[in-house]
Amino acid sequence: MTKLFINICTCIFLIFYSQVVAAISEPDRFSLENYKSIWEHDVQLEYRILDNVALISRYDKSISSLDDKNGEKFSALTGGFLPAHMMFNQDITVGMNWNISSSWLLKTEYHRRRGSSRVSALDNPDMTKLELNSNIYALQISFRF
Repeated sequence: MTKLFINICTCIFLIFYSQVVAAISEPDRFSLENYKSIWEHDVQLEYRILDNVALISRYDKSISSLDDKNGEKFSALTGGFLPAHMMFNQDITVGMNWNISSSWLLKTEYHRRRGSSRVSALDNPDMTKLELNSNIYALQISFRF
């Protein structure tokens, strides 16, 4: 049985960043052309302790503009209304997967995040109050049929 799995993904996307557009109060001061490409990559390691238990470690990073990696230009273009950390995200994750049976899976994860580019505006309507650093504790149980 292979115990160590490595998953590496590097992606470049051309997208329309709707969260930014919705939050800008003065669109004539902001050139959206600079913020259409997102650079993103992640590396994930999975180590199987037992046939049904695996430890997970993942690092991923995204930047909303290669010309403005730390988001300072973006924040200046919004007059400081939106924080610079909305333009990048860095996430370190550790976790465990336990296949309790062939139908049940228990997953636990801890995320240490810096930046907020992946935070949903639907769940956080006031994007000006986002924090630079955050922690996520996740527990999921799922049933497969």
